[in-house]
Amino acid sequence: MNRKRTHMGMEDLEADPIELLITDFEKFNDVERTFSQIMDIDNEDSKVKLLIDFSRFLSSSGYFVESKVFVALMQGNCDDSEIYAECARVYFGHKEFGKCIEMNKLALKADSERPAQIQSDIGLALLKNGDVNDAIVFLESTISDNPSFVDSYINLALCFKEQKDYTRALSSLENAMKLNSNDSRIHTNIGCIYYLQEKYEDAVVSFLKAKDVNQNNLALALMKLGNLEYSNLAFEEALLMDPGNMDIVNNYMLCLLNAKMFPKYVKMLSNFSGKQYEKYKTLLNKFIKACGIHQDEMRSKLRGNLANNMKKEIRKVDHPEMEEEDLPKEENKDSEIADLLSIDDDESAF
Repeated sequence: MNRKRTHMGMEDLEADPIELLITDFEKFNDVERTFSQIMDIDNEDSKVKLLIDFSRFLSSSGYFVESKVFVALMQGNCDDSEIYAECARVYFGHKEFGKCIEMNKLALKADSERPAQIQSDIGLALLKNGDVNDAIVFLESTISDNPSFVDSYINLALCFKEQKDYTRALSSLENAMKLNSNDSRIHTNIGCIYYLQEKYEDAVVSFLKAKDVNQNNLALALMKLGNLEYSNLAFEEALLMDPGNMDIVNNYMLCLLNAKMFPKYVKMLSNFSGKQYEKYKTLLNKFIKACGIHQDEMRSKLRGNLANNMKKEIRKVDHPEMEEEDLPKEENKDSEIADLLSIDDDESAF
């Protein structure tokens, strides 16, 4: 069998260069070392590809500090449109939108082969940076130059949504639909607009049209329609797909309360500690108080150890009304429904 010694001094069987780089990085945890190894490669196309692939590895694997260091090295040593675009993607992920815009403009000057994509990304970064009017002007100009690029219409819809101009947002999404009716982002974003307009049935229909159904958004719309059983199932599916997403957890806990699925709620509560535990324990007590549920009735809804664990949490109360500010919310200011139109990282250049 033929063994090949790589430029990194490691032996392997015709190994993939990016895998060798990752293995070496995980051993030494030194991005400057990895960067130097890549820059020693003679073939320019291979060099650029490895730089981008390794950068994406860092950001997708949670090496956020290392990712920024690596991007700074690329930015200072490489004059290539795709490298600049990759730097822009990383800065966008770190919410450094000014740097993102700067890198994308450099990518355009370096004769990018994807001008429509980069211009659309600049428009999205302007929006995220708070420059909504500038973003609208820029994206409308981009659409005028490249009327067949779907992302520009979606990002323009995000701008109109930010201004609460839902009519123009839907119009932009309908234009995107004419170009590609199979794009899941379009259906999801239309559903989000309907949700914001309180047209929950239309929202559910649109969410279900998406090839990749956003289960959290679907569950929220179903909950608004009072279909708590199916909303609960959709939240559980969403948590299977993204178990660490606290926005989904927050919405799911509220759904369990609305449906009075107390055993499931208490089971979920046992997974929390500290401030999170106190938050959801308080939420449960407020809900019990608002509903006027007697402690004996509450205990009867819980089984076995769950009931024993909750005895100290249950209070015997009268039946007062809840104040509006005490009502549990279906989403907090950082929840997904508050930013439903945001393009997911894996569906756009960012």
